[in-house]
Amino acid sequence: MKSKNILTALNDIDPELVADAEETHRKSSKAVFLKWGAAAAVLCLICGLALAHFLPMLQPAIPDYPDALYSASDIAGFFSNTYSEGTSSYTKIYVPSSEYLPLHNISASDYWTIYQYNTSVYQGNTLNSEEFQIFLDANLARIANQLGVDIPYYMVESHIDDISNFLNVDLQIGNYNLHASHNRLHHQITLSSSDNSSPEVCLGDTVIEIDQQQSDEEIIASLSTVKEKLFAMFDVAFSSTIIHRSFDGYSNCGATSIDIFFFNEMDCPLNTGIDGYLPISNYVRLRFNNYSSKSSSNSILRNVTVVYDQLRVDAAALCTPSRSAASISLEEAEILLRKGYVFGGHSCPRCMATQNKVNFLKYDFVDIVYIQSRNPNQASKDIIPFYAFYKKIGVAENGNEIYAKTYVPAIRVSGYEEYFQSQEKQHQND
Repeated sequence: MKSKNILTALNDIDPELVADAEETHRKSSKAVFLKWGAAAAVLCLICGLALAHFLPMLQPAIPDYPDALYSASDIAGFFSNTYSEGTSSYTKIYVPSSEYLPLHNISASDYWTIYQYNTSVYQGNTLNSEEFQIFLDANLARIANQLGVDIPYYMVESHIDDISNFLNVDLQIGNYNLHASHNRLHHQITLSSSDNSSPEVCLGDTVIEIDQQQSDEEIIASLSTVKEKLFAMFDVAFSSTIIHRSFDGYSNCGATSIDIFFFNEMDCPLNTGIDGYLPISNYVRLRFNNYSSKSSSNSILRNVTVVYDQLRVDAAALCTPSRSAASISLEEAEILLRKGYVFGGHSCPRCMATQNKVNFLKYDFVDIVYIQSRNPNQASKDIIPFYAFYKKIGVAENGNEIYAKTYVPAIRVSGYEEYFQSQEKQHQND
């Protein structure tokens, strides 16, 4: 048939027949779509039910440690004085960048040493006013010499009752406030300026100051003359130095405070390893308080308090190795982390409930730290290792990075599921 005749034939077709054919095609296509769509939906439902059934089997099980030295309930006592509310998701850490996080190198080990902080070492001590007077006479004479001032007359005050048990002295020497105290554990001297408009402390012609924009190594080097004069003033010789910087989320003055400790690391095996604690030995401390500053434009800090702490007991006896505990691998700790079986942070259920949830599945950093028990029922408080996990969760209004920090014991612990299920019920009731 010629093309002209074909076009003529098509033009002669009844329009109602064309409409009927199009409607039949649409119904047929819709039926096919519904048929296969229904089949796909059923398949998805089956797959979902199967996944819900088998997913718990695919997830790693909580390790069972029958030889564990501690239960999860015991571990709660490391974070709360009340011993019953020691769990939480995380605490917030503010730092200008991750370089300021206090991270150590994690060393692999099949066993970790458990230490004891032996409060019994000093609990039997009594106050000794004669011993305190000897400490004062020697140190006040050297302090007066360094500051170029005279020591005024003073009296030792006694505070002995059901709550307090210490001796102390408060006096003003030149432009400085000096506080000295004596209790069962240590002697301590604190020295700071009495002039708010001029908060620095001068050792002769040397001003105690630091530049917070410098690195730790640069700050330590800049304090070489100050360190020599402090050591002469307190008649000490320390070989180790460590710097702690504190930040928040709203201050624009850089670090809110910087603590510099001079001590002997070898005096105690955990002198640099306990999370958030002072050295367990004699030390000299410089605390630069920067809370009053409004801007970081001036990076030189002079608002300093000098502290000298001298133990009345042997540091080696105060903190001693007690036993070994089998370690868990980082992979095992990550299983507990994913389940939310973590410790630290706030100790009250309401604070815990108001925290924004953080997914630690993809954390940024991990560290090993030792933490001392806060259980008031222990005469000797255990000190055990934990994995500390850090996850960046945002940026504060002043530009500091915000990290969530949470803990998982680095040793075998029993009763995780039972303890955290009981905590969940308790928090729901509260």
